[in-house]
Amino acid sequence: MTDWHEVPLAERLEALTGLPTIIANDANCAGLGEAWLGAGRKFNNLILLTLGTGVGGAIILSGKLFRGHLGAAGELGLITLNPSGPPCNSGNQGSLEQYLSIGAIRHATGKEPAELGRMAAEGAVDALAFWQDYGKILGTGLASLIYVLTPEAIIIGGGVSGSAEFFSLQPEQK
Repeated sequence: MTDWHEVPLAERLEALTGLPTIIANDANCAGLGEAWLGAGRKFNNLILLTLGTGVGGAIILSGKLFRGHLGAAGELGLITLNPSGPPCNSGNQGSLEQYLSIGAIRHATGKEPAELGRMAAEGAVDALAFWQDYGKILGTGLASLIYVLTPEAIIIGGGVSGSAEFFSLQPEQK
């Protein structure tokens, strides 16, 4: 939200609702939710990657959210995929987000991810090829994370995950 700096939002919400309130990164909240109640509840070490407006992430190690010494660890979409790639708002170049976010999909195809998903479901060769390439890029980024963190599970979420059947390799397909 532009022009929102040092707004005491949690305190305002607590005053309005009478309930304890914590404001946190959306991907971290999603990761904690999956770890506590969702697909990650059987695992102590996992990664959650959100594919949407941006590419977010959460790292759960030994059952706890890993935030790093400055509290900002887990920005998984900012890992470098191609140092000569497109510039990122973070100052990085060629980050995973520049290839996998909704904006990147729009830029590459001129279409919305949901439209590409519908097209792929109908057998459109160009949409299927796009998702195959998308899956290769995602897999390349995930490989780096796997080597560093050796998670027990990786959970993919966010709006783009609605088309995961076209870009993910299911265990039974190995």
